[in-house]
Amino acid sequence: MRVSLISNELNTLRATIHNYMTEHITLFPTTVLKQTRQVSSTEKDIWFDLFLKHSNANGESSDYIGFEQLHLEESVSDFYNDTLTKAVNEYLKMLSVSTSMNLNIYLTKSWFNVTNRAGINNHNHAEHHISFVYYPHVPQGNDAGFVLLHGGKHPNEPYDGFLAVNTFDQNQFNATQCNLNVSEGTLYLFPSDLYHHIDADYQPIQGFHNKQDLNNSRVCVAGDILLTAQHSTYQRALPPLENWQKLNGNI
Repeated sequence: MRVSLISNELNTLRATIHNYMTEHITLFPTTVLKQTRQVSSTEKDIWFDLFLKHSNANGESSDYIGFEQLHLEESVSDFYNDTLTKAVNEYLKMLSVSTSMNLNIYLTKSWFNVTNRAGINNHNHAEHHISFVYYPHVPQGNDAGFVLLHGGKHPNEPYDGFLAVNTFDQNQFNATQCNLNVSEGTLYLFPSDLYHHIDADYQPIQGFHNKQDLNNSRVCVAGDILLTAQHSTYQRALPPLENWQKLNGNI
């Protein structure tokens, strides 16, 4: 009888030990918005024309060499004022950030990154708040991934660099980088201070001289956004732009 009681108690203990629930609580994730839209041949042709307008004699175009005002072109105003504006509001909505009463959204610059199976060096746009990349034209075979990297120590790391060496699989809890799929019509919005690059060998800015060159290449439109407060009351945001004063004159 005593043996039977002990056996029953052990079975109960085993059942208790195995009858538990594990819950993964994911905190502090990085939020990236992805949208995909149909790109018409007419829209592609407009972007091609703009590249040829916003490029130098060598067929090069980039914010690095001063071509960063695509958003001022009337021919693509629908993209910036409709598609991009709605995407930014959706991105902020995911963060439960209200723009209706509190914030102004400024697109400060927009430019081309066009590549022919070449990568773009790792960099960030940390002087801004939100950045975007949009791909109106991606030819077959030129779909290298858009890579976002977590900068510095990951919240789940005991020390910087631990997860890059000691994990056997990448998941939402340990990822220090993510290779995002690139396809025609894809639009990504992400925090500007995230480092990013193209998953291909880096090459300097390339030259494209005509629409045929562009048709054979991967066309990316990028841009940067700043958020400012609408009112002067302190709300942990940049003050209203109209209240700024330039201190260095016309220098």
